[in-house]
Amino acid sequence: MERRKRLVAKKGLQSHTPLKSRKGLTAKKMLQPRSAKMKKIYKKRSVFVKEFLVLYPKCQARWDNNCYINSTDVHEILPRGVGGKIVDTDWSNFMSLCRYCHTMITDNPEESHKRGFRKWSWD
Repeated sequence: MERRKRLVAKKGLQSHTPLKSRKGLTAKKMLQPRSAKMKKIYKKRSVFVKEFLVLYPKCQARWDNNCYINSTDVHEILPRGVGGKIVDTDWSNFMSLCRYCHTMITDNPEESHKRGFRKWSWD
């Protein structure tokens, strides 16, 4: 097998035109935090969350004795980042949780997967 020759820099980078100063950039209007499509989805999401928390007012995880019992969050078992949906007609992907349990589930993905509170994309 033939060895390649080592690359050696012969000259440094050179500019072909002088740098020109420009006015500072100014924004004409503020960027929207969400697209119009995502705004519609999040409107549906807020209605869904309210309905879900009314139907399931108690924490469904009960991670340990520090659980607050009353649910405040809706958790996606299959997270959006790996193919889950934030609004779905199939409610089996969602759990109502208290803030403490939701933090424990998101901070401990392996343990929450063992307990059935999280799915991987390949499950």
